Amino acid sequence: MTLLREAIAAIENAQLLRRPARLPDPQATQLLVQSLGTPEARQGPPPKSQLEELRGRLISLYTKSSRTEAERRDLRDAPWLLWNGTPWLVTIPRLVDAVHNQAGEHQRTLRNLIEAWIAAFDPGDSTIDASGRKISSLLVADSDRRLDFWREVDKRVAFFDSTSGPAKLAGWLLSGPESVPHALAATGLDDPVRGGGGYAKAVQMRVQTAVEPALRSQWANQALERALSFLEPGDGLRFPHLRTAMARDLANPWLDRGLQPPESARAAMCDFLVKHLKDPRTNSGNWQAVGEATTSLVRRWLVRASLDMFFGLISQFALDQHWQWRAAFWKACMDRCNEHGVPFDAWVALGPQVAALARTSRELRDTFGRVGGAGVQGNHSVLLMRVGPVTLCDWSHNGALRAWPNEWQNAPRLYKKEYHRSELTGQCLDFPPNSAYGSRGEGTGKGLRHAGSDRSSWQSSAAELLARRAGVRLTAADWRPR
Repeated sequence: MTLLREAIAAIENAQLLRRPARLPDPQATQLLVQSLGTPEARQGPPPKSQLEELRGRLISLYTKSSRTEAERRDLRDAPWLLWNGTPWLVTIPRLVDAVHNQAGEHQRTLRNLIEAWIAAFDPGDSTIDASGRKISSLLVADSDRRLDFWREVDKRVAFFDSTSGPAKLAGWLLSGPESVPHALAATGLDDPVRGGGGYAKAVQMRVQTAVEPALRSQWANQALERALSFLEPGDGLRFPHLRTAMARDLANPWLDRGLQPPESARAAMCDFLVKHLKDPRTNSGNWQAVGEATTSLVRRWLVRASLDMFFGLISQFALDQHWQWRAAFWKACMDRCNEHGVPFDAWVALGPQVAALARTSRELRDTFGRVGGAGVQGNHSVLLMRVGPVTLCDWSHNGALRAWPNEWQNAPRLYKKEYHRSELTGQCLDFPPNSAYGSRGEGTGKGLRHAGSDRSSWQSSAAELLARRAGVRLTAADWRPR
């Protein structure tokens, strides 16, 4: 029997040797990677229930006169409670000292402290400032290679200095020379959790204020592109709740009479703001908190873009000479209104053919209406304007120009998505004559035909109506095509 047992044991041992090696458990592998201290292996907090139990133990232990210290594993997880939940444990000085002391000897505790500090960061919090300085000094004193990443970050931008860190990182993001993704990866903020925490929020506020002088420099387009790349890491904003302050800060360079950013930067800024706050002409509620100055500025941008693209689109469907005079007249009217503080708004309603082309236009941003009904052809379009107390409707092709006091019941309303021809052709104001140009005007209440453009015939009559009704004064020098 002894020989038989020995033979069986030999067979079993041989089978063990032939058995394929078992791969490490995935969770165990992940823990090993985390222990190596790579930035990709960000250590998250324990479950909430465990943290609340820990909060109770730490409060009980560190608010008593006893000098007993918590267990090492409790102090290891304590950083997650310093600026989180109720109450914040950072208000207990002896506990904070204990965490800092253990962090100097135990890299996992220090890493937890770093992650909790990044998440809860608030530049106005003195406890954040104190812990940041402590983290920086611990990194200098600790030689653990697993902390090299954070040592390099602190060396590059004074990351753990609550005042200098966000400002220096904002400067890096705006001016490079490395790309924005590189700068975020080099500071750990490419991680979605860190990139949505308090530190990233403070960096964003610095980016928003630093972008103004950058937009007035020769690197304006590059700085704006980099800023928007940080503000919008994907399809949405990094911090949607900051969008009102963001809109004010980004538009500020255009609000004063200093050196204006380039036109290309204005177009990109308008696209960005409309994407995230929608068109202020049709979504005014999104802009209420932004403020009147910024909202009015963006409205003017959109009105000008609408006019430019409207006349550009119409020129493809109507005779060029038919529209160059109208384009000159209405752009001059818009400029004069802006100069003298007279409200000027514009909205376009397009026939089916023109609407199909307009949907591909970035400038119109799909913010236009459609017009239909008996007598409306696919290539017809309408320009609706509000000039102070007067609403005007200018048809493409051979359509007439009409005007109504805003309070008239049949005056068309701007910003609608659908219009019927009957809404835009009702009884309107008479157009007065203008003796200075020999214009007879139009007294039928059916609108003003665009006759005698090169003789200022219709323009002078329309200008006379605007002068009387809206206080806007135009001359032939204003409306002559350039």
